[in-house]
Amino acid sequence: MAVGTATRSAKTVLQLGIPAVLAVIAVALGVLALSHRRTAAAGVLVFGIVGATAALSRPDSTGAGDALPSIAGALAGALVLYVLAWKAVPVPAPAGADGQGAPKSGAGVAFSPRPV
Repeated sequence: MAVGTATRSAKTVLQLGIPAVLAVIAVALGVLALSHRRTAAAGVLVFGIVGATAALSRPDSTGAGDALPSIAGALAGALVLYVLAWKAVPVPAPAGADGQGAPKSGAGVAFSPRPV
């Protein structure tokens, strides 16, 4: 009875912990992409390689086709991250943003989409 309870608890922790860790890493890669697009895109590709390796190492793996979803998703994700990070370039805040000719206290960089 205790082993079954411990196994269920461990499974729950894994089911909640893995998505939480992946979300934190995804946010970090997104922030990194604003200054280092290639490095962030490479991070997404690394996740795809890890996923493909996990799929191929399963006992019921039938071959390279099992890795295809991870590889395709990583390629698409890296491309989308790279393009969207390119469009989100830093744009200086306009002088006199407070309407009185002087920049507001703490005025810095605002992010605005890059025109296509």
